[in-house]
Amino acid sequence: MGGAVGPVRDLDVLSARFAAGVLQLAEVDQRAAADLQVKLANSRRLARHALLEALRSPDYDRTLDALIAYAAQPPIASHVGKDANRPAVRFARRLVRRRWLQLGAAVTDAEGCATDEELHRIRILAKRCRYAAEAVVPVVGRPARDFASRIEDMQALLGDYHDTVLAEAWLREAAVELVDGRVAIGGLIAIERQQRDRLRAAWPTVWRHASKRQARAWF
Repeated sequence: MGGAVGPVRDLDVLSARFAAGVLQLAEVDQRAAADLQVKLANSRRLARHALLEALRSPDYDRTLDALIAYAAQPPIASHVGKDANRPAVRFARRLVRRRWLQLGAAVTDAEGCATDEELHRIRILAKRCRYAAEAVVPVVGRPARDFASRIEDMQALLGDYHDTVLAEAWLREAAVELVDGRVAIGGLIAIERQQRDRLRAAWPTVWRHASKRQARAWF
């Protein structure tokens, strides 16, 4: 399902980005970008068709049935054992601490000039850390909610960064086919790179805000 949803989501993002980017081009290049937008719309139509086929498949029905069964009888008690009577907050802290350590290690490994791939991995780990914090809000309360919000800011910034990487890759591939639109495509690539440079410069500051000791003292 992730493989079916992802392409539609990516093309929706590209469509919005290019619609805004085209307006920054010279008028002659805006007209040349029309074929690019047609290509994008055709690609999205095919991706959406594949998504709808996946939603109609028996695999999707089985997935829903499995989720409903899991929610009705979550297999938790068999894994708790002797810890069953300990405060839930201890498990909540442990859960978030584990995700936080994974995230912090990835950031440390990427110190200096992080590659696009390293920043993408950090984004994924930030998302998992945020979800862990959000999951324990009913137990921990405001400290977990505030921490999750800080991590979400970094996740969102790195998500925008990754979108610029995807956009440039898609544009370069489109340039092979759309010869007459290469000047417009080059202009859009320049816009994406400017955005990416801005986000790359900003992400360490967002990370420092997210990783402040007082924000994570509760775990």
